[in-house]
Amino acid sequence: MFISHLSIRTILLVIITVLNLLIATPLAITVYQSLNNYRNAQEIHLANSVLTALYKVKKNLSLERANTLSVFYASEPIKERLKKSMLDNRRAANDQLQQAVDLLKGQKYFAHATALADVQKQQRSYEIFRQRVDIALRTNQIGSPLFDVEAYFAATTNYIQSINNFINEYSRTILPYNPDLGRQLRFTYMVWEVSDFIGREYALLGQVIAQNRYPDASEIEKLITWRAQTHYGLDIIHRTTYLGTWNESLLPLIEEAQTHYFMTFDQIKTLFEPQVKANPQYPISASLWLDMAEQVIETLNEMTDAVLKINKTHIDIIKSNAERAILWSFFLLTCSFLLSFYTWWIITIRVIRPVNSMINALYLETKGKEGTSEQSEKGDEIAKLAQVLEVFQDNARQLQIERDNAQAANVAKTEFLTNISHEIRTPMNVVVGLTEILGNSQPLTSKQSEFIKTLEVSAQSLLALINDLLDFSKIEDQNFQLEKIPFDLHQLVEDIILLLSVKAKEKGLSLTTQIGDIENLEFIGDPTRIRQILLNLCSNAVKFTEKGQITLEIQPVGTGVPNAVQNLMIRVSDTGIGIPAEKLGSIFEKFTQADATITRRYGGTGLGLAITKGLVDILGGTIQVQSTINQGTTFTVYLPLTGYRRKNTLPVSTSGQSPAVTQTPHYILLVEDYHPNIIVTGTFLEQFGFEYDVAENGPQALQKYMTKDYDVILMDVQMPGMDGFQITNTIREYERSHKRRPVRIVGLTAHASQKDRESCLKSGMNDYLAKPFDPKNLYNKIVAAA
Repeated sequence: MFISHLSIRTILLVIITVLNLLIATPLAITVYQSLNNYRNAQEIHLANSVLTALYKVKKNLSLERANTLSVFYASEPIKERLKKSMLDNRRAANDQLQQAVDLLKGQKYFAHATALADVQKQQRSYEIFRQRVDIALRTNQIGSPLFDVEAYFAATTNYIQSINNFINEYSRTILPYNPDLGRQLRFTYMVWEVSDFIGREYALLGQVIAQNRYPDASEIEKLITWRAQTHYGLDIIHRTTYLGTWNESLLPLIEEAQTHYFMTFDQIKTLFEPQVKANPQYPISASLWLDMAEQVIETLNEMTDAVLKINKTHIDIIKSNAERAILWSFFLLTCSFLLSFYTWWIITIRVIRPVNSMINALYLETKGKEGTSEQSEKGDEIAKLAQVLEVFQDNARQLQIERDNAQAANVAKTEFLTNISHEIRTPMNVVVGLTEILGNSQPLTSKQSEFIKTLEVSAQSLLALINDLLDFSKIEDQNFQLEKIPFDLHQLVEDIILLLSVKAKEKGLSLTTQIGDIENLEFIGDPTRIRQILLNLCSNAVKFTEKGQITLEIQPVGTGVPNAVQNLMIRVSDTGIGIPAEKLGSIFEKFTQADATITRRYGGTGLGLAITKGLVDILGGTIQVQSTINQGTTFTVYLPLTGYRRKNTLPVSTSGQSPAVTQTPHYILLVEDYHPNIIVTGTFLEQFGFEYDVAENGPQALQKYMTKDYDVILMDVQMPGMDGFQITNTIREYERSHKRRPVRIVGLTAHASQKDRESCLKSGMNDYLAKPFDPKNLYNKIVAAA
């Protein structure tokens, strides 16, 4: 069994494995990237610690330099304070540098060892000057070979510059990891550059003020250069801070530093005047100057510390995000593996096993079919499935052939019904029309009236049969187009009751209605289809009821919306012959009646209820039936029909009234090739008081149209030679080319479908009337042009 299942199981498991790899691979890459980001974040954190220590080294060296240059010239009260500050800054600078070196030793690969070696070299050189400073302070020998101020200043500057060079190189290692942090470090470096220039200026000015002398030319040049660089740097820092994301925290500090700087150094702006003073009188003491200048340096240091703090916060966020990404990546990867194992188990147990069972069952069903091979008996499920599919394909091809044949038969049926309808409607138009004409002839004997009445009933029955066949054909073909127009349901019901009341009275039946409150409602829908449903149900009730009554109940169902309903309940009840319970399921089938004797006794084709059921379905409703033998039947229909309360009632129907003879002359061109129809239609036109000409083919119609001005053309559609569509197109072309007033063209045809009506209108006709037609409708179509 395992061998027979091996191939399909292997294939499915390979597919599952590939899918799992497609899912797990991106997650594994994400985990690797998260680990790499975390490692980078650790390196950034270490680098930031190193840079922070080096910035503090620079800060303390700058303060040490200023204190050293001033301590020799300061008065005794402040000399000890300056000396203590110098020694404190010296120790702090050494400690911070040692901290930075210790941090750098922890790195496996250090690419900037040369720059660090230069820093350490400058430190050793600077230590020599520190020793000389200590000796000079003990012996008070300023300017001796033991202590040269210029050499000391240069040594300090070189030491600070070597640290700057190392910071520049080392900070580049952070740029590939995080460009934003790199920009912040460059900003920090710019702040310290400005601090260094101010520190130099502060140290030199402290010296000359303590000596109470005017700086010489070289010192003036240095001070002017440093001041220009300081002004430019402060301006760049201010704009960068204002436009940066950290402006709220740094902008007050930079503005405070600028204020302190300008207020402090403006106290000695006379130093930069062009005239030379041998014995300047400074408006500020050396002690006060040192205090004020130290405040300037301190504000810049505070700003630098704030930038470093921002850098550290940013790095902590990067590190935290990297840690969180690692946790999420591992979690998702673990979930992926668990899901893979669960999927593998599910497919093995819930998919492979049922599929194998299904394939075996199908194989057993098709094994004995003609054309199947016995070789798959020892094969795997794929071979068996291929055999099953081969049988199914043969069945599908056979079904396709049968479906094509059925569709061809259905098309042939539709074409036959359409053609036979046209051929029957053409003479039926003559029969119905002559019946109408004879019925209006005077005088008539009672026997003649009875003959005409019988002829009219027979003609209407035949016409109803034709309409039923066409309607059912359209329902089967789903060739139905519904209207959505406002109509008066109350008037529609009255017309149906009026139509059926004569037959009900002849049979002695009571025809009652319970129509609820629909008189003041205007409904939106297809009145023709609803009329057909009501007429079919009520006609059946009258037909199959010998005594008693028929009740038509119509009840609107509200929706809670003011002045509106959404559903309509129609119930038709009778006290007729009833339907057996075993036949209730088949009464809506075509050409079906409850009993064969019913057809002989009551007549009919068995299409009425089938058409009614089809129309109800198309309208989106439901139909139900309840019946008891010899007690009666009740049909209940629910339709989704919207109705609204209206303020103005619809126009009253004029059905049943004969058209009045017009007082306005109309000139009609009747285009008709069937002579009996010419007689019938011409008689109606004469009764209406219209003048008319007859054209029996297309060329005659065009000739008469071009030689005489007609108000209306009644155009037959189906004629030999030129049909009605071609004649209409020619007339419209003639009107456009000769700028002639368009004539009203009404199509007359025995083709009675919606598609035929659309074809007439599309060809250029103004209206359409199906044969056989009601004289009132013909009259209304003609006078609509007036």
